[in-house]
Amino acid sequence: MNIAPNGTINIDRADLGNIIASDLTPRHLKSVFEAARDYKIGFMYFPQNHQKADLDKLNAAKAFVAIVGDDIDCSMGPDHFDAVFVQTLLEKAFSIAVISSAVVEDVYTLFAEIAGLWRKSMVIIETRPEHEMQWIARVNEIAPNTHLVVSTPKPEEASKHP
Repeated sequence: MNIAPNGTINIDRADLGNIIASDLTPRHLKSVFEAARDYKIGFMYFPQNHQKADLDKLNAAKAFVAIVGDDIDCSMGPDHFDAVFVQTLLEKAFSIAVISSAVVEDVYTLFAEIAGLWRKSMVIIETRPEHEMQWIARVNEIAPNTHLVVSTPKPEEASKHP
């Protein structure tokens, strides 16, 4: 594994195997790492505090699973992320998921398999209930014909979301 000057982390297949086998790796991400290893797709994670993404690398990617982490300690919504980055990412997506509920492991597995088998780019936006509609609106504005999966907490669970 090495870290490029722009902050990109390059992980080789052996390291991916170790990541998959680790008890520290969240279960819902194991299928994504398996697809990256087995199908040689890209995996990208964009946390809230990322600066400008490497748009050249994003544009060059043939098939990937990208996760937008807008749910770390709080959510900030799509306006917190670089507008050009969000537009480029959503335009490249074959399917997009907006998850404001607890983790739905099947969505990660499905998106990883589609990326690997069909060579499509998939985007998962992890957010919280207070910004779910803003993300959906942004997806519909930028990529209105893209497949959209939404996972919303039940009303009684929304107020308990961590």
